[in-house]
Amino acid sequence: MALVAHGELLNDSPRARTVHGLRQCILEGLFLTGDRLPAEQKLARRFHVSRGTVRAALERLEEEGLIKGRKNCGYTIVHQSAARSGLMARTVSLLTSFKEEPKPGLYSAKMKAVESGIADEVRKTGLNLLTLHTGEFGQHGVDGLLTDRPMGLVVSCLLEDPGLDQSALLRLSEAKVPLVVHSDAPMFSRYDRVTSDHYSGTAELVRHLISRGRRRILRLWTTDTYWIDAHNQAYEQAMAAAGIEPIPAVYVSDMPFRAEESREAFAARTRHLAGYLVEHFQDARKIDAIMVATDCEVFPTAAACRLFGADPAGDVVVAGYDNSWEDAFERQWEPAVPVATVEKNNHGIGEELVRLLVDRVEGRLEETAQRRVVPQKLVVTQAEARATT
Repeated sequence: MALVAHGELLNDSPRARTVHGLRQCILEGLFLTGDRLPAEQKLARRFHVSRGTVRAALERLEEEGLIKGRKNCGYTIVHQSAARSGLMARTVSLLTSFKEEPKPGLYSAKMKAVESGIADEVRKTGLNLLTLHTGEFGQHGVDGLLTDRPMGLVVSCLLEDPGLDQSALLRLSEAKVPLVVHSDAPMFSRYDRVTSDHYSGTAELVRHLISRGRRRILRLWTTDTYWIDAHNQAYEQAMAAAGIEPIPAVYVSDMPFRAEESREAFAARTRHLAGYLVEHFQDARKIDAIMVATDCEVFPTAAACRLFGADPAGDVVVAGYDNSWEDAFERQWEPAVPVATVEKNNHGIGEELVRLLVDRVEGRLEETAQRRVVPQKLVVTQAEARATT
């Protein structure tokens, strides 16, 4: 498999400019099928580059199937339809939020695992991978993709990324460039997409807590994003199936910033969460389990429980999500770990994104946008043994 260098199609090197210029001449009909291209020296003067640069550009266009070289005869224009058998017809473009190696953290680890799955599946299927950063995207980036026409585009980036240009994605889709998205957000419902099965993961987590004798299970959400709806639905149905009255979810607003290596920021988050837990520890029917949206919230939540004299490894347990707790920097300030969490199989999501794209390109799907869901897996930690003894 050839891994195309990051941003190669959108850079401004002499070779890239020459490839782009020659390709445009061919695609716009300046050179017709069967025509022989001018000699390298003439092309070098035309594009103001060296003959070596022209030669490299011609080799690239031959790889794409636009031209055909013959010894001592130069290069001849091949019919445009042959270009689809070239390099770009076997290239998957990946749109990412990370231009460089991301800093450690919840979202960076998640996205890195997804993109690792994408790269592995691309490698297994013998395709090429072109990585594009959202900062290089927008309408200019779309122009480049429409000119070079890759096999398709995989979008795997943070929803809050300001470089994620919705109009640019729509333009690619309308130009019939196959496009798949790693998200279940409503804004992407028009596209093929792959998401993690939040409903089944949460349902299994709730059933596990119930099986360990927990009945007063509180949901403490620091976000109200779209996937929380699936968590709430799964929680309520699992509780109803067990004949247990659900506790209304608590939504935390104005949560202090999660600052790495700042004990003061951790303490501020702990106190903020404690303010939302007061009534549940004062109630005669105290809570005995708390579910949080992601593993990094386990630690300030556990610390908040201690402020009420509750042992977060016994009196009340905290269940996380994402199975990222071992990498959370908050562990240095709170020893309690999640009693259980859920692994979202981010690597598998990346693999499924490529499979879905290939199925779309090869015509195996209905015309309507397809949604594929990757199963999650319950992870029980050693903390559970201590909590149940």
